[in-house]
Amino acid sequence: MRDSYTHIMPVTHSRTIASHFVREMLVGAERRGENIAWFLDQVGISPAILEQPRARVRFGQVTRLLQLLWRHLDDELMGFTRRPLPYGSFAMMCCAVLPCLTLQHSLQRANRFYHLIQGGRPHMRLVREGERAFIVLDESDLDDPDHLVTVFMLIAWHRFCCWLIGQQIPLTEVRFSYAALAYRRDYDPIFVAPLHFRAAETALCFEASYLEMPLVQDETSLDVFLHNSAHELLWRREHSNRLGGHIRRMLGRDEEGAALDLDTAARRLKMSPQTLRRRLHQEGATFLQIKDQWRRDLAISLLAETTLGVAEIARRTGFSEPSTFHRAFKKWTGVQPSAYRD
Repeated sequence: MRDSYTHIMPVTHSRTIASHFVREMLVGAERRGENIAWFLDQVGISPAILEQPRARVRFGQVTRLLQLLWRHLDDELMGFTRRPLPYGSFAMMCCAVLPCLTLQHSLQRANRFYHLIQGGRPHMRLVREGERAFIVLDESDLDDPDHLVTVFMLIAWHRFCCWLIGQQIPLTEVRFSYAALAYRRDYDPIFVAPLHFRAAETALCFEASYLEMPLVQDETSLDVFLHNSAHELLWRREHSNRLGGHIRRMLGRDEEGAALDLDTAARRLKMSPQTLRRRLHQEGATFLQIKDQWRRDLAISLLAETTLGVAEIARRTGFSEPSTFHRAFKKWTGVQPSAYRD
């Protein structure tokens, strides 16, 4: 089961992350008087990209920036708390929970671990209510007006739990103690669950039956996980029971994914185009929306990582004319394709 969950990053293209998340990652370091330009230069992110609200940053650059912030600040919460969480704390917590028999036992031990190293204030606790389980965050020590660290901790705890038991844990609900932000739509693909704002507490909710599942990891797989921890904790694995995930995999698997259309996708999924359109709508998506996100990320990857001409990149992303590609790219990101060329 562990092998089926191990992630191999697709070679066809890289995912991207909204620029506002990257800007927010740097706020804690900036408060400490750090030279933000140095961090960006180290990972190859153009400051001009971050000035554009619709721009995207390549996933690999974001994970390298996260690792750099952890190490340089010696703080796994990136300067957003009054008491730093020393670099290496997460690795030690992983070692502490690895011998546990079940997910519930591991989360209880993780809670105890952070209670000890954070002066009696763990940043999460496990709550079980009948058939539902909650991982509840304590945000009282956070100086995080944009709620970047809150979102990061929710993502990290969910990904970590999935890794421990070797399979996806579908979230049934995610609660936020704050009001919805301007970029609330960016939360949807992160959590793939109903989102509720202005709740009494910030928490992940899932079926309590997962708490009884055994851990399937060992010291060897833990070494691999920790070596790639920023990537493992941020990468969004597709939910196999969601049609949007099936379509993204089709796009990523095809040498010429740009040729995939609604009718072809429906035929592969053994349903009518009307049914596919209706079920995607129920998931809050459209075929064109999913394909445009794939085109955008592929284009950014090809611009940044290859020397291909814009005309060829336009062709590979499904545009017959470079001028049409330029207009679409500006609509997607707020910048011209040249902004992603060194």
